[in-house]
Amino acid sequence: MKKKSFLLSVAIILGGITPSVAQTKTIAIADVQTRKAVPYATVLSVEKKEGIYANENGIFERHKFNKVKITAIGYKDTVFNTHNIKDTIYLTPVIYNLSGVTITSTNTKEYLLGYFNEKKYTTHHCSSGIEIATYIANINNDENYIIKKIIFAAANPYEYQPSVFRIKIYNATTNKEIGNLLNNKDLIYNSLITSKRTVIDISSLNIRLPKEGIFISVEWLGIQNQKDNITYSYSKEPIAPLIYTTERIKNPIVYIRQNLGLEWNLFNTKETLKVLKSPQTFCISISN
Repeated sequence: MKKKSFLLSVAIILGGITPSVAQTKTIAIADVQTRKAVPYATVLSVEKKEGIYANENGIFERHKFNKVKITAIGYKDTVFNTHNIKDTIYLTPVIYNLSGVTITSTNTKEYLLGYFNEKKYTTHHCSSGIEIATYIANINNDENYIIKKIIFAAANPYEYQPSVFRIKIYNATTNKEIGNLLNNKDLIYNSLITSKRTVIDISSLNIRLPKEGIFISVEWLGIQNQKDNITYSYSKEPIAPLIYTTERIKNPIVYIRQNLGLEWNLFNTKETLKVLKSPQTFCISISN
Protein backbone atom coordinates (compact mmCIF):
# COMPACT_ATOMS: atom_id res chain seq x y z
CA MET A 1 0.00 0.00 0.00
CA LYS A 2 2.83 2.34 0.86
CA LYS A 3 4.52 1.41 -2.42
CA LYS A 4 1.40 2.30 -4.42
CA SER A 5 1.09 5.62 -2.60
CA PHE A 6 4.74 6.39 -3.35
CA LEU A 7 4.33 5.63 -7.07
CA LEU A 8 1.17 7.70 -7.20
CA SER A 9 2.99 10.62 -5.57
CA VAL A 10 5.83 10.38 -8.09
CA ALA A 11 3.36 10.31 -10.98
CA ILE A 12 1.59 13.40 -9.66
CA ILE A 13 4.89 15.26 -9.20
CA LEU A 14 6.15 14.36 -12.66
CA GLY A 15 2.77 15.19 -14.17
CA GLY A 16 2.93 18.59 -12.56
CA ILE A 17 6.45 19.30 -13.80
CA THR A 18 5.88 18.52 -17.46
CA PRO A 19 3.44 21.36 -18.28
CA SER A 20 5.58 24.01 -16.57
CA VAL A 21 8.62 23.00 -18.64
CA ALA A 22 6.59 23.27 -21.83
CA GLN A 23 5.35 26.72 -20.86
CA THR A 24 8.82 28.14 -20.38
CA LYS A 25 10.48 26.51 -23.38
CA THR A 26 11.72 28.75 -26.18
CA ILE A 27 11.52 28.40 -29.96
CA ALA A 28 14.28 29.43 -32.35
CA ILE A 29 13.70 30.99 -35.79
CA ALA A 30 16.27 30.09 -38.44
CA ASP A 31 16.95 30.21 -42.18
CA VAL A 32 15.92 26.91 -43.80
CA GLN A 33 18.95 26.96 -46.11
CA THR A 34 21.78 28.23 -43.92
CA ARG A 35 20.33 27.15 -40.55
CA LYS A 36 21.49 30.52 -39.19
CA ALA A 37 19.32 32.48 -36.76
CA VAL A 38 16.91 35.12 -38.06
CA PRO A 39 17.19 37.95 -35.51
CA TYR A 40 14.33 40.23 -34.45
CA ALA A 41 11.67 38.46 -36.51
CA THR A 42 8.12 39.60 -35.73
CA VAL A 43 5.96 36.98 -34.01
CA LEU A 44 2.24 37.80 -34.30
CA SER A 45 -0.57 35.93 -32.61
CA VAL A 46 -3.19 34.73 -35.08
CA GLU A 47 -5.86 34.69 -32.35
CA LYS A 48 -4.97 38.01 -30.71
CA LYS A 49 -3.99 41.40 -32.12
CA GLU A 50 -0.63 41.45 -30.39
CA GLY A 51 2.86 40.12 -30.82
CA ILE A 52 6.47 40.03 -29.73
CA TYR A 53 9.91 40.15 -31.33
CA ALA A 54 12.38 37.32 -31.38
CA ASN A 55 15.67 38.31 -29.81
CA GLU A 56 19.08 38.78 -31.41
CA ASN A 57 19.49 34.99 -31.57
CA GLY A 58 16.07 34.48 -33.20
CA ILE A 59 14.50 33.08 -30.00
CA PHE A 60 11.09 33.73 -28.47
CA GLU A 61 9.09 32.13 -25.65
CA ARG A 62 6.81 29.30 -26.74
CA HIS A 63 4.06 29.89 -24.16
CA LYS A 64 3.28 33.42 -25.34
CA PHE A 65 0.96 32.28 -28.14
CA ASN A 66 -0.47 29.11 -29.68
CA LYS A 67 -0.81 29.88 -33.38
CA VAL A 68 1.64 32.46 -34.71
CA LYS A 69 2.50 34.25 -37.92
CA ILE A 70 6.24 34.84 -38.37
CA THR A 71 7.35 37.75 -40.55
CA ALA A 72 10.91 38.79 -41.32
CA ILE A 73 12.38 40.91 -44.09
CA GLY A 74 13.81 38.69 -46.82
CA TYR A 75 11.62 35.69 -45.90
CA LYS A 76 8.18 34.36 -46.75
CA ASP A 77 5.49 34.95 -44.11
CA THR A 78 4.77 31.68 -42.35
CA VAL A 79 2.03 30.50 -39.96
CA PHE A 80 2.80 27.85 -37.32
CA ASN A 81 1.10 26.16 -34.39
CA THR A 82 3.70 26.33 -31.64
CA HIS A 83 2.47 23.03 -30.16
CA ASN A 84 3.66 21.28 -33.32
CA ILE A 85 7.17 22.74 -33.23
CA LYS A 86 9.90 20.80 -31.45
CA ASP A 87 12.44 23.59 -31.04
CA THR A 88 13.01 25.48 -34.33
CA ILE A 89 10.90 27.24 -36.96
CA TYR A 90 12.57 27.45 -40.36
CA LEU A 91 11.80 30.34 -42.71
CA THR A 92 12.17 30.21 -46.49
CA PRO A 93 14.11 33.08 -48.11
CA VAL A 94 12.39 35.20 -50.75
CA ILE A 95 14.22 35.32 -54.08
CA TYR A 96 14.32 38.91 -55.33
CA ASN A 97 14.70 39.70 -59.01
CA LEU A 98 17.25 42.48 -59.26
CA SER A 99 17.77 42.23 -63.00
CA GLY A 100 17.86 45.52 -64.81
CA VAL A 101 19.60 47.34 -61.98
CA THR A 102 22.96 48.62 -63.12
CA ILE A 103 25.47 50.98 -61.55
CA THR A 104 27.41 52.74 -64.27
CA SER A 105 29.80 54.80 -62.18
CA THR A 106 30.92 55.19 -58.60
CA ASN A 107 31.72 58.87 -59.11
CA THR A 108 28.26 60.10 -60.06
CA LYS A 109 26.91 63.16 -58.29
CA GLU A 110 24.50 62.55 -55.44
CA TYR A 111 21.37 64.61 -54.74
CA LEU A 112 19.38 64.97 -51.54
CA LEU A 113 15.63 64.59 -51.20
CA GLY A 114 13.73 64.98 -47.95
CA TYR A 115 13.77 67.03 -44.78
CA PHE A 116 17.18 66.73 -43.14
CA ASN A 117 18.18 70.32 -43.92
CA GLU A 118 14.89 71.76 -42.67
CA LYS A 119 14.76 73.56 -39.32
CA LYS A 120 14.45 71.02 -36.51
CA TYR A 121 11.27 71.30 -34.45
CA THR A 122 11.54 68.75 -31.65
CA THR A 123 12.08 65.02 -31.15
CA HIS A 124 9.76 62.11 -30.66
CA HIS A 125 10.30 58.52 -29.62
CA CYS A 126 7.95 55.63 -29.07
CA SER A 127 7.56 52.40 -27.16
CA SER A 128 8.26 48.96 -28.58
CA GLY A 129 6.21 47.77 -31.53
CA ILE A 130 5.39 51.22 -32.94
CA GLU A 131 6.40 52.22 -36.47
CA ILE A 132 6.15 55.73 -37.96
CA ALA A 133 6.61 56.37 -41.69
CA THR A 134 7.32 59.67 -43.45
CA TYR A 135 6.62 60.36 -47.12
CA ILE A 136 9.39 61.68 -49.40
CA ALA A 137 8.32 62.78 -52.88
CA ASN A 138 10.19 62.06 -56.10
CA ILE A 139 10.05 65.71 -57.19
CA ASN A 140 11.41 64.97 -60.67
CA ASN A 141 9.22 61.91 -61.33
CA ASP A 142 12.41 60.25 -62.55
CA GLU A 143 12.82 56.52 -61.96
CA ASN A 144 16.46 56.41 -63.03
CA TYR A 145 17.85 57.21 -59.58
CA ILE A 146 19.30 54.74 -57.09
CA ILE A 147 18.88 55.40 -53.36
CA LYS A 148 22.38 55.51 -51.89
CA LYS A 149 22.01 56.65 -48.31
CA ILE A 150 19.43 57.38 -45.65
CA ILE A 151 20.22 60.43 -43.53
CA PHE A 152 18.37 61.58 -40.43
CA ALA A 153 18.86 63.50 -37.20
CA ALA A 154 18.46 61.62 -33.93
CA ALA A 155 19.43 61.72 -30.27
CA ASN A 156 20.22 58.99 -27.78
CA PRO A 157 19.97 60.22 -24.18
CA TYR A 158 19.88 56.68 -22.81
CA GLU A 159 23.44 55.53 -23.45
CA TYR A 160 23.26 53.37 -20.34
CA GLN A 161 20.23 51.60 -21.81
CA PRO A 162 20.69 51.18 -25.58
CA SER A 163 17.77 50.04 -27.70
CA VAL A 164 17.31 48.40 -31.07
CA PHE A 165 15.41 49.93 -34.00
CA ARG A 166 14.61 48.99 -37.58
CA ILE A 167 14.57 51.16 -40.73
CA LYS A 168 12.21 50.27 -43.59
CA ILE A 169 11.68 51.68 -47.09
CA TYR A 170 8.30 51.39 -48.82
CA ASN A 171 7.13 52.51 -52.23
CA ALA A 172 4.32 55.08 -52.26
CA THR A 173 1.14 54.33 -54.19
CA THR A 174 -0.44 56.78 -56.61
CA ASN A 175 -2.69 57.87 -53.72
CA LYS A 176 0.38 58.50 -51.54
CA GLU A 177 -0.38 55.56 -49.32
CA ILE A 178 2.16 53.03 -48.07
CA GLY A 179 2.85 50.31 -50.62
CA ASN A 180 5.23 47.36 -50.74
CA LEU A 181 8.47 47.02 -48.82
CA LEU A 182 11.47 47.82 -51.03
CA ASN A 183 14.45 46.71 -48.94
CA ASN A 184 15.20 42.99 -49.17
CA LYS A 185 17.60 43.16 -46.23
CA ASP A 186 16.76 43.82 -42.59
CA LEU A 187 18.13 47.21 -41.55
CA ILE A 188 18.46 46.81 -37.76
CA TYR A 189 20.65 49.08 -35.66
CA ASN A 190 21.59 49.87 -32.09
CA SER A 191 20.57 53.34 -30.89
CA LEU A 192 24.21 54.01 -29.95
CA ILE A 193 25.01 54.62 -33.64
CA THR A 194 22.66 57.60 -33.91
CA SER A 195 23.65 61.26 -33.87
CA LYS A 196 22.42 64.60 -35.20
CA ARG A 197 23.64 63.39 -38.58
CA THR A 198 23.07 59.67 -38.80
CA VAL A 199 24.04 58.20 -42.19
CA ILE A 200 23.08 54.68 -43.26
CA ASP A 201 24.62 53.45 -46.51
CA ILE A 202 22.19 51.25 -48.46
CA SER A 203 23.84 51.52 -51.88
CA SER A 204 24.43 47.75 -51.96
CA LEU A 205 20.65 47.15 -52.00
CA ASN A 206 20.28 48.83 -55.43
CA ILE A 207 16.86 50.30 -54.66
CA ARG A 208 15.45 52.51 -57.40
CA LEU A 209 13.49 55.60 -56.39
CA PRO A 210 9.88 54.98 -57.51
CA LYS A 211 8.12 57.64 -59.56
CA GLU A 212 5.46 58.07 -56.85
CA GLY A 213 8.07 58.54 -54.11
CA ILE A 214 8.78 56.52 -50.98
CA PHE A 215 8.03 56.20 -47.29
CA ILE A 216 10.88 55.77 -44.83
CA SER A 217 9.97 54.44 -41.43
CA VAL A 218 11.56 53.78 -38.07
CA GLU A 219 10.28 50.89 -35.94
CA TRP A 220 11.20 50.82 -32.27
CA LEU A 221 11.95 47.20 -31.30
CA GLY A 222 12.99 47.27 -27.68
CA ILE A 223 15.58 47.76 -24.97
CA GLN A 224 18.64 45.58 -25.32
CA ASN A 225 19.79 43.77 -22.23
CA GLN A 226 23.57 44.01 -22.13
CA LYS A 227 23.92 40.66 -20.37
CA ASP A 228 21.94 38.37 -22.65
CA ASN A 229 21.17 40.52 -25.75
CA ILE A 230 17.44 39.90 -25.36
CA THR A 231 15.20 42.63 -26.70
CA TYR A 232 12.20 43.30 -24.47
CA SER A 233 9.41 43.88 -26.94
CA TYR A 234 6.80 45.06 -24.47
CA SER A 235 8.52 48.17 -23.17
CA LYS A 236 5.61 50.52 -22.58
CA GLU A 237 7.92 53.43 -21.95
CA PRO A 238 9.34 55.40 -24.93
CA ILE A 239 12.83 54.26 -25.90
CA ALA A 240 15.69 55.54 -28.05
CA PRO A 241 16.36 56.73 -30.63
CA LEU A 242 14.69 60.12 -30.44
CA ILE A 243 14.02 61.22 -34.03
CA TYR A 244 14.08 64.94 -34.84
CA THR A 245 11.07 66.34 -36.69
CA THR A 246 10.41 69.52 -38.66
CA GLU A 247 7.31 71.70 -38.84
CA ARG A 248 8.39 73.56 -41.98
CA ILE A 249 6.53 71.22 -44.33
CA LYS A 250 2.99 72.00 -45.45
CA ASN A 251 0.56 69.09 -45.54
CA PRO A 252 3.03 66.37 -44.49
CA ILE A 253 2.09 62.73 -44.97
CA VAL A 254 2.91 60.66 -41.90
CA TYR A 255 1.58 57.20 -41.04
CA ILE A 256 1.73 55.17 -37.83
CA ARG A 257 1.03 51.57 -36.94
CA GLN A 258 1.20 49.83 -33.59
CA ASN A 259 1.20 46.31 -32.15
CA LEU A 260 4.17 45.12 -34.23
CA GLY A 261 2.94 45.71 -37.73
CA LEU A 262 -0.86 45.72 -37.95
CA GLU A 263 -2.91 48.40 -39.73
CA TRP A 264 -1.42 51.69 -40.91
CA ASN A 265 -3.20 54.87 -39.85
CA LEU A 266 -2.71 58.29 -41.37
CA PHE A 267 -2.04 61.04 -38.85
CA ASN A 268 -4.96 63.45 -38.95
CA THR A 269 -3.49 66.95 -38.78
CA LYS A 270 -6.60 68.28 -37.02
CA GLU A 271 -6.64 65.67 -34.29
CA THR A 272 -3.00 64.75 -33.78
CA LEU A 273 -0.44 66.51 -31.64
CA LYS A 274 1.91 68.66 -33.71
CA VAL A 275 4.98 66.72 -32.61
CA LEU A 276 3.55 63.48 -34.02
CA LYS A 277 2.14 64.77 -37.28
CA SER A 278 5.40 66.60 -38.11
CA PRO A 279 7.55 64.63 -40.57
CA GLN A 280 10.73 63.04 -39.33
CA THR A 281 13.95 64.58 -40.65
CA PHE A 282 14.58 61.70 -43.03
CA CYS A 283 16.50 62.46 -46.20
CA ILE A 284 17.77 60.20 -48.99
CA SER A 285 20.86 60.56 -51.10
CA ILE A 286 20.26 59.51 -54.72
CA SER A 287 22.32 59.23 -57.89
CA ASN A 288 21.75 57.91 -61.39
